[in-house]
Amino acid sequence: MRLYEACKNGDREQVDKLIENGTIWWDNGLVGACSGGHIDLVNLMIEKGATDWNWGLMGACEGGQLEMANLMIEKGADITRLYKNYLDKLRMMRLNKFIENHLVRVENRKNLFIVDFQRDLMNRTEKYL
Repeated sequence: MRLYEACKNGDREQVDKLIENGTIWWDNGLVGACSGGHIDLVNLMIEKGATDWNWGLMGACEGGQLEMANLMIEKGADITRLYKNYLDKLRMMRLNKFIENHLVRVENRKNLFIVDFQRDLMNRTEKYL
């Protein structure tokens, strides 16, 4: 198994074996770890010397890993260098996260409204009891 696959699968034991055997393709591991969403392995690859943030960003986009994509952008990945299909995936991940956050806020507001309505209803019925 190569470093890319081991990192993508989150197989820390295999990653450690590959490192012991002299693997030095840290950027390949970075891409795999970003694609698989394994932050511990992303950090290990960075610690070992991975520096190709653009390549890591492509891996994150391919794997649908928004947190990994944001980390690579924070590290210095240039989103203007992404191929169109990866840029579209990044936009879609960000849109999905925005929608998810919005739905959570709407659900929270709905729950607050229901609680307020129930409290108001109880206050009104107490007058007649």
